[in-house]
Amino acid sequence: MSQPSNSEMLIVHIDGASRGNPGPAAYAAIIRTEAGEPIASLSRALGKTTNNFAEYQALVAALEFLAEHRYRRAKVFSDSELLVRQIQGTYKVNSEDLRPLYERARKIIRQLESFSIVYVPREKNREADRLANETLNSAGGYPRSFAHRESVEGQERKAEKMAEALKVRPLTTLTDEERMFQAAAYEFAVKEIGPHVRKMDEESLFRKDLLDQFFAQGFMGIGIPEEYGGSGGSFFMSVLAIEEFARVDASASVIIDVQNTLVSNALLRWGNDEQKRKYLPRLARDTVGSYALSEPQSGSDAFGLETRAQEKGDHYVLNGRKLWITNAKEAGLFIVFATVNRELGYKGITAFLVERDAPGFSVGKKEDKLGIRASSTCELILDDCLVPKANVLGEVGKGYKVAIETLNEGRIGIGAQMVGIARGALDHAIAYAQQRKQFGKPIAEFQAIQFQIARLATDIEAARLLTYNAARLKDTGQPFTKEAAMAKYFASQVAERVASECIEIFGGYGFTKDYPAEKYLRDAKIGKIYEGTSFMQLQTIAKLVLGGS
Repeated sequence: MSQPSNSEMLIVHIDGASRGNPGPAAYAAIIRTEAGEPIASLSRALGKTTNNFAEYQALVAALEFLAEHRYRRAKVFSDSELLVRQIQGTYKVNSEDLRPLYERARKIIRQLESFSIVYVPREKNREADRLANETLNSAGGYPRSFAHRESVEGQERKAEKMAEALKVRPLTTLTDEERMFQAAAYEFAVKEIGPHVRKMDEESLFRKDLLDQFFAQGFMGIGIPEEYGGSGGSFFMSVLAIEEFARVDASASVIIDVQNTLVSNALLRWGNDEQKRKYLPRLARDTVGSYALSEPQSGSDAFGLETRAQEKGDHYVLNGRKLWITNAKEAGLFIVFATVNRELGYKGITAFLVERDAPGFSVGKKEDKLGIRASSTCELILDDCLVPKANVLGEVGKGYKVAIETLNEGRIGIGAQMVGIARGALDHAIAYAQQRKQFGKPIAEFQAIQFQIARLATDIEAARLLTYNAARLKDTGQPFTKEAAMAKYFASQVAERVASECIEIFGGYGFTKDYPAEKYLRDAKIGKIYEGTSFMQLQTIAKLVLGGS
């Protein structure tokens, strides 16, 4: 090891690695002189934690090394934009887990003669990234799971434990695991999705490398049991991820929403053992799922399907078209609803698991949409499409139950998405109001703006409580159909209203694409339409309130 003078500028590259977020983690810090001469390589495997926590551990380890050896000048490079901005002081550190590390880092930094920290893309931080991953691998880190690796309890016992834990806990008070996961989801969204949001929206295309990261970090298999390669998390944890992603980009949010609340949920509830063994590991590992119910003549009248399924030997032959199908461009597995006998009405509807390469199946036109533009919405064409009988999901003629009960759960996900959109819009509006000056002071100091923000924040909190309540009811095995409809209905109203008023806070700038306000409004509009329009939610609520079923 070289010993440069204590006044020489040192170059430090730090990184954290995790298998799941939170999950087993490790950190690495590589310290060199400006000339490239190696000084030290520091690394350590950690227990189950978040990637951001590992990044902070790397920073603190590097700073403590500098302090111990009395080095006084350092320039740090990190591929965590969130950490960099927090250390620079432009972002607050809200996590209780990170606060002690942040304070320790700031204390050492104040003692240095010269210090700076710079964000760099991952490709310029590969050496630290490689060392962190090697350290994690050598410690036996496991892939794609944020949940504890513990014995799998029965679902009834899980529900009992969760119900017991929630007896006296406020809806927005999270368990330690939920809080860590929520912070990790938002950190990931800011760091990995945020830099690409505008370009993806303009190009109406979601990046393949981001999808790969969704799988690698466990966001596509949140509720899939560990025995199938998933994370073994709760439905509520899916809701948290959907909300946090939507704060940054609604298109990213709807991708994980459909995957977790519709496709995986339907397979978990209605799939037989063979179907679960075949498809759940793929959904957790690398296969995007899609849910195909709507048709050109079948929107709110969801069971007026014209797609037919005719029995032929050991297959069914499907013919028809599906419209407005989310994730269709990227999906490798589709849950397709068709009728085996139109004369039976809804009792003829059957759900089928259709793979993308099935004979006679093709993805048609991709819609050019107002909002959630990076999320693909396409037509599906079934032209003598052959589907094995083994791929019937649930029972023949019981597809209506699969559809109804899965959509009830999916509506909670849409509620979470709308809450996230509203929160993201208000976050940007508040930041703008605090720095935009008129008449010699920030506009946030004017009572009119303060009252407007207060009303919007209150609406968001109400929508959030409705959504969290529905998710908690679902997790604890209690009836939630009415609450899910209320959450979707109210949250979609709130998201559109909040996004619209946030544009007004921005003034003329909000009407331009140079600022994010207008995108939140475009993204919010779909909330009143898909997975059941607002009118259909009101109809459901009214029936249940008035004593119907």
